[in-house]
Amino acid sequence: MGFGAAQLNAYIDATFKNTAFTPPTSIKVGLSTTKPAPDGSNITEPSGGGYARVTTAPTAWERHSDGKARNSSVVSFGTASGSWGVIAWSFIMDQADNFLGYAPVSPSRTIGDGIDVSFAVGALIYEIVDEDAA
Repeated sequence: MGFGAAQLNAYIDATFKNTAFTPPTSIKVGLSTTKPAPDGSNITEPSGGGYARVTTAPTAWERHSDGKARNSSVVSFGTASGSWGVIAWSFIMDQADNFLGYAPVSPSRTIGDGIDVSFAVGALIYEIVDEDAA
C-alpha cells in the first residue's frame, strides 16, 4: 500500500535538504490483523503460535518498472502452532524496528494451527501512495 511517513520524510530530506540517506541493512516483514497507519501505529501482530517477524536482506527485494517494490524471494513465516487470526496486512521495518511501510495481504488469510505461512515471489508489494488522495 504505502511507505511510512518517517521513510518518506527521509527521502524528502535527502532530495531537498541534501542530507545523507542510509538504507536499511535488513528488512523485517511482519503481519497484522489491522491496517497499519502511515506512522507505524495500529499494528496488531499475532501473539504466540510460533509467530515471529521474518528478517530479509535488502537484496531480497526489487523495484519493478511500475515503481513498486516486491519480494524477489519467498518470505516464509514457517508453520503456525496456534491461531494467528485473520491476517489482512503486512508491514516492513528496518533492523532497528523503525517502521518503513505496509501493504495488504490479498486475499486475507485465516491462519490456524498447522498452516504454513509463506508469500511467493512478488506477493508482497509496497508502493508510494498518497493516503489523502485515496
